[in-house]
Amino acid sequence: NPSPNMRNELEAILYPGVCLLEATNVSVGRGTDRPFEVVGAPWVEPRRLVAVLDAARVPGIKYIPIYFTPSASTNQGVKCGGVQLILTSPEKLDAVLLGMTLISALHRMYPEEFEIDKVLRLLGNERVLTQLKAGRAPAEILKAGASELSQFMTRRQKALIYGATPNPKGGKR
Repeated sequence: NPSPNMRNELEAILYPGVCLLEATNVSVGRGTDRPFEVVGAPWVEPRRLVAVLDAARVPGIKYIPIYFTPSASTNQGVKCGGVQLILTSPEKLDAVLLGMTLISALHRMYPEEFEIDKVLRLLGNERVLTQLKAGRAPAEILKAGASELSQFMTRRQKALIYGATPNPKGGKR
């Protein structure tokens, strides 16, 4: 296990998006049997959250309404309403889009309770946070930043030691 709270491939796939909530008052499942597979807070109504997330249509993921009580970390010992994340198509999932969609939904549904400003600590981009707070769709935000991402990927090429795409069977691609 790369971490005590990342015990399987599913959690590793979900982590890049779900982790964006870690600095907030939302549990990301630490202290449960499903870290990074469940997300929730005491003030979340699970079925309403599932309806909003379903409407966002993030490819590769399904949401199940749940209640859980984390034994550690955020909301330790407190019953939380939320969602279990079910990966349906790993090759289609954009984990960052998932994370931004969770942030967007929680902010729209629970603007008084959800500590959206704390997302900045791990998101690291004030412009994106401002757009999420203004209600811009996460997919639009990511699409608008695609050219910047492409430029970064080109610049980073010089710093790569092993190449841009690892080949699990060895050798170069």
